Amino acid sequence: NRKKIQIISAVTWIFCFACAAPGKVGQKERVFDFWMESTAGLGAEINKDPAKFGRLFTLPSGNIQSETPQKSWLGINMRLEDGEPTAIQVLRVFPESSAELAGLQEGDRIIAIDGEELSPGEERSILDHFSRVIREKPPGEKARLSIRRNDSTQYLTVTLMSRPKSKPILKPRLDLEKSQDLYSNSLISFALKKEGLETEYARTMAEIRERTAEMMSPLVKGKDYNPFRLQEVNYVLSNPLNLPMVAHKITEELHRSFNKEHQRLPELIHLAMEELDMDYTSEPLKKPSDLAEYIDRLVNAIELANAMRSEILSVLTADEIELIYKGAESMLKEEPDVEKKEEFGDRQKKEAELATFFKIALKLDLHKLMSAALLVGEAIDIETLLELKKREPKLNRYMDGWVVSEEENMTIVQTSAGKVLIGGQGNNVYREDAALILDLGGDDVYFNRAGGSTLQYPFAAVIDLSGNDLYSSADDFAQGAGVLGGGFLVDLEGNDRYFARNHAQGAGVFGAGLLVDLAGHDEYKAASMVQGAGFFGIGILAEGGGNDRYFADRFAQGFGYVKGFGSVVEVSGNDNYFAGGTFQDDRQPNKAYQSMSQGFGFGMRPFDILVGASGGIGVLADAEGNDTYVGDYFSQGASYWFALGILADKKGHDNYISGRYSQGAGIHLSAGILMDGEGDDLYLSYFGVSQGCGHDLSIGILLDNGGDDRYIAGVTSQGAGNDNGIGILNDNGGNDEYYIKGLGQGRGNYFKGRGLGSFGFHFDTGGGDDFYSPSGKNNHLIFKTDWGIFADTN
Repeated sequence: NRKKIQIISAVTWIFCFACAAPGKVGQKERVFDFWMESTAGLGAEINKDPAKFGRLFTLPSGNIQSETPQKSWLGINMRLEDGEPTAIQVLRVFPESSAELAGLQEGDRIIAIDGEELSPGEERSILDHFSRVIREKPPGEKARLSIRRNDSTQYLTVTLMSRPKSKPILKPRLDLEKSQDLYSNSLISFALKKEGLETEYARTMAEIRERTAEMMSPLVKGKDYNPFRLQEVNYVLSNPLNLPMVAHKITEELHRSFNKEHQRLPELIHLAMEELDMDYTSEPLKKPSDLAEYIDRLVNAIELANAMRSEILSVLTADEIELIYKGAESMLKEEPDVEKKEEFGDRQKKEAELATFFKIALKLDLHKLMSAALLVGEAIDIETLLELKKREPKLNRYMDGWVVSEEENMTIVQTSAGKVLIGGQGNNVYREDAALILDLGGDDVYFNRAGGSTLQYPFAAVIDLSGNDLYSSADDFAQGAGVLGGGFLVDLEGNDRYFARNHAQGAGVFGAGLLVDLAGHDEYKAASMVQGAGFFGIGILAEGGGNDRYFADRFAQGFGYVKGFGSVVEVSGNDNYFAGGTFQDDRQPNKAYQSMSQGFGFGMRPFDILVGASGGIGVLADAEGNDTYVGDYFSQGASYWFALGILADKKGHDNYISGRYSQGAGIHLSAGILMDGEGDDLYLSYFGVSQGCGHDLSIGILLDNGGDDRYIAGVTSQGAGNDNGIGILNDNGGNDEYYIKGLGQGRGNYFKGRGLGSFGFHFDTGGGDDFYSPSGKNNHLIFKTDWGIFADTN
């Protein structure tokens, strides 16, 4: 079925096809020749004003229906058990659920429902079919379960109820809401209307919105809101087509705060606090006249931050504080895969420990702790520091209250905040920690924590003015790492090397950790939860220039976990990022490795256990340079479980190499985006489920706004929606090449388990002579089955 469509204006799109027949499940692919107003230069326009993305992807606000039919919920975690008869094993029972009230127990094996043996049904999955049978019963209706318990068959009558909900609070984004009205006649609106898919899209969106309100873990039971959920995550899940604008606002604010002209450390913290739904106050500080006044001002800020910390911890017992420290140290260090099956007793123990840990964590005033770290960040004041450096600073006087001793090339000061070490112009070796280390020059070696929180120094800072330095720590929480406090490492110049273990190099775990390096060709190597990583806190690595290299195992390079914001901000240089190679992924053991890095947001999904928590925000923002990003599973603008991942590279000829769940991928109720502004780029995902893929009620976007690009992927990629997800690949300019093994380039599927469709959009605009394999063609509009839409425009 092939016809010609000539588009004169956006308005014509709507009126020509208002009476189109609705798209049907399994309907054959439909191909049209396609011309429209020229979109040449659209990519450059979007780079300048991301709202122009709305020309392609905007729907009227009334398009999304507000309600879905009421559904029932049993309240168990389950898995399919091998053997005869076919059975569903009950792993965990949600408190006060239909299952618990009926007497269903952990370890029970469900073998029938309403007298019918378990069946895969039209879903071709026993678990999916069983879930659908339960879900489609009205709340209040009864279900009769046949179970095996202790080698006997028993029968339970369950009165079903709906799943408990808590109100999702959305980040206020009024400016983005207004932009929807500017481009109501967008390409996506035209395509959905032509196929009669507006209602189907609205049904899928309504399901996503409803799921953001559902209570997924007993940890939020009894609360009128989810204390772990970030408002930004709720916003992008409720408004997925605004994700590029949200990502642009976040990354542009990072670059405005930290760039070639300005290095404003407090503003980086401000943005992170805003994304963690915290307000902040800042007052201008008196400029110091010399180095002594600068040190004294910083010492006073550390002392005040320590006092605020004492108030924060006063609500906890000594045992609770110890548990937080132990949990912070072990979390995300060698955590097993979230879907790895464990023994029942191990699951129970783990669940109890996690529940206790998170309940204590919620007692902490995280806002006040971040405010304390902000005080120290304001006192560090990099721009004042640079002014002092120009004067070739020397410590010419001592302040009142200082107790001073001198050693070779070192001044030791005892202050109210603790020990302060002031290194001279020579080469120093630092082995002990201090509240503050300020080194005036030389090629120095730091074998200490170098601006990492300790029990003795909860707020600590290291400032190195010049030299080619080596930072090497055998301890966790090092090199700009905060745990129940704040850690700061600032290096102003030199070709530096940073080697650390876990929770390091700009990591905040129940705290704030910042590593700032302004210049030089630098190298970073660390293990897990590193290089701009946040968990119940803020972790930022800000790099000013040079050709830098980053190596990490996992949870790194812009990583946000529960109530965390983690970011790498790179100003310039041809940089190399690598994450992976250590922790095998059990989907492909001995072949694939987890990365969970390079702009990755991660949450704790209740899978085999009930305890879970929504994820954080991970951002990698690189301004310019010919960069190479290498990751494996879960990387490069991706996310998992109520989280947000962003990778934004503004300019340069870049290479993106990954395995699976990457390059603009949202997995399980989350959102991920990879944005590249300009340059001739290569995107390679050897397995797939990537390059603009939304899986399981998620949103994934890959947006490239210029250059001659090449895309290579395995399956379910390049604009693919799977299991009611929404996936978008949008390239706006250049002569591009697309290669895929299958199931992509504008591909959706119909998930019978929920009775809903998925949506995949592959839009190439701006003209150019593009090549597609195995299908696709210039100046064509293709409607694929269940529901994928491909458009190549002039």
